[in-house]
Amino acid sequence: MRLSIDARADSFELVAQDTKSLSKVRMGDPVTISLGFDSRRSTVFSGLVDEVEAGISSVRLLGLSQMVNLMKLRMSQTYLKQNSGDIVKDMCTKASVSPGNVQDGGALPSFFVSKDLPTYEYVRALAEKSGYDVYITTKNKLDFKDYNPKTIHDLTFGKDVLSVEAIWLSPAEGVRVFGESPSSTRGSDTAHWLTKDDVEGSAGSGTGPLLIDAAVRDKSTANAVAKFKLAQTRQTLQVSVISYGKPEITLGDSVNLKGFNNQLLRGGFKVRTIEHSFNKISGFTTRIVCAKEA
Repeated sequence: MRLSIDARADSFELVAQDTKSLSKVRMGDPVTISLGFDSRRSTVFSGLVDEVEAGISSVRLLGLSQMVNLMKLRMSQTYLKQNSGDIVKDMCTKASVSPGNVQDGGALPSFFVSKDLPTYEYVRALAEKSGYDVYITTKNKLDFKDYNPKTIHDLTFGKDVLSVEAIWLSPAEGVRVFGESPSSTRGSDTAHWLTKDDVEGSAGSGTGPLLIDAAVRDKSTANAVAKFKLAQTRQTLQVSVISYGKPEITLGDSVNLKGFNNQLLRGGFKVRTIEHSFNKISGFTTRIVCAKEA
């Protein structure tokens, strides 16, 4: 099972002995997975069955989170004088996705959605414009919010941590963003004007990635996306921690690594990806991929 802020949709794979109940599972059925020890279990995934494979004595199920509904939906609509959060809530309603903690984000004079792209791409663009993360929670709701962890988990060397790997990357000095479909360079009040001018935004100075985002249609959005992308690249210390099963850790939480001699491995890290694994060989383990500014 893989849950990630950086992936389009969370996913799971289940291989089990075929039973009467599993043989009744069909594509599109809702599924909830809970993991834990003894009677202490926590919900770690809610979503839909996307694929069913039946063998002689086993069944293999693949599933995706509700984010897939936004990936499948294509629509054409213009939003006028609304904030990013209200637009995301409306998109969620149209895609049959339950909104959770959806913060307001920036106020937009206009925002155009085209059938040329999945609606998910516009939700992601609005998140980047606002500096927010967007993901499906374990309660099967879409969160659209800034990083402000309410839960901090201590992972101590020799107690919780089975293995750890750290990568220290060089941060980008700058980011440039281009929109694929230029719209307005006349300011927010005249966003309906069309122009042949390139829509370009930037943040920082010096070398760095160049990105093309078809959902970016004006210069202010391009600048906001560039600023968000630059902040992401500055999370240059990325750590992968393998622990015994930790179903209580969720996306957007903070992990506090303790007991390590290396100073870089101390302090709080933002949880970006969680992978739960349960099998006969290693039992229940959790891999947590997290990052912070070094």
